[in-house]
Amino acid sequence: MRGRAVILFWFVSWISLSQAAFEIVEKRYPIRWEGAVLQFPFAGSHDLSAGAESVENLIFAIHSSSYNAADYYDNALAVVKKAGGNADRHLIIAPHFLSAEILRERAASGSPADLLYWKVRPFWGTSQGVYNGRDVRISSFDVIDQILGDIACGGKFPSLRTGVILGRSAGGQMVGRYAAGNEFELAVAREKDIEVQYLVMAPSSYVYFTPERYVEGTGGRFSVLENPPKGFNDWGYGLENLYSYHRRHEITPERIRQRYPMRRVLYLVGENDCNPDDSSLARGPAAMLQGRHRLVRWRIYRTYLEHVFGVEIGEKQRFLMVRGAGHWGRALMTSPAGVAFITGQRAVSAF
Repeated sequence: MRGRAVILFWFVSWISLSQAAFEIVEKRYPIRWEGAVLQFPFAGSHDLSAGAESVENLIFAIHSSSYNAADYYDNALAVVKKAGGNADRHLIIAPHFLSAEILRERAASGSPADLLYWKVRPFWGTSQGVYNGRDVRISSFDVIDQILGDIACGGKFPSLRTGVILGRSAGGQMVGRYAAGNEFELAVAREKDIEVQYLVMAPSSYVYFTPERYVEGTGGRFSVLENPPKGFNDWGYGLENLYSYHRRHEITPERIRQRYPMRRVLYLVGENDCNPDDSSLARGPAAMLQGRHRLVRWRIYRTYLEHVFGVEIGEKQRFLMVRGAGHWGRALMTSPAGVAFITGQRAVSAF
């Protein structure tokens, strides 16, 4: 009985601490949209208005569905410290993508009325924004585009040559979807000779580029399902019914399939991230078509990309497992591979 009481006390304490620890990060980025300026929260290592000539590498660290932007900023700082060398060469940005759900569930500091947030989870690029109580048709991907574009083109960081966009869990979902369909890399980064790489860590699901899915027990065969669940190939899981962000930028399924093999992506997962009952694991019908848990989904997706794009996809995209790690962002980010990739010591092709 005493053991049960201790467990209950620990669980209640953990819930209370996790809720109390949630705070909206302090810095504000002025997002320009349709003649208005929308305040967007973020954490950052530098004064963006002043800039720094020493900065050569941008680390853009996206939080998970815990909406813990401060933790991912701290994780990035730990990565830079572990890498050694000149810390001033790294610019860290940890955006805080807020949703109505998280603002309702937790007592957040600051009023959501004066901050940009979204009606639904923002990790797949929704345009259901809200600002000052009014609907704003801005995608979370538009926010990424604008922040990255300003840093690349504003002249404040003239030595910038590399950028890593990273995320774990729901943040990993966001990075994977943003890598699949964004305008920043082609329209801005390549023009400025900035090499962009993506670090997708332990997402619950991946975006598939065809209606095919893995067939259990076939050792790696994919086929079109006879009776798939409704919406299994909609955007996020597939390329049907793309979002308004894609339509505004004329990003079609064909363009996504054409561009994705050229993206430089490293997929990390923990060796022990194999719990099919994890409360944060997506378990809807469309997600379950990708596998029982994150480790299996990671393995299947590696085989799937080779199936769709050929083995040459491995020239720009690699899959690595972190030994001894579970579903923990700091463990993945501060692993030897994470540190080397995030700080630009090794390009994806070197893994």
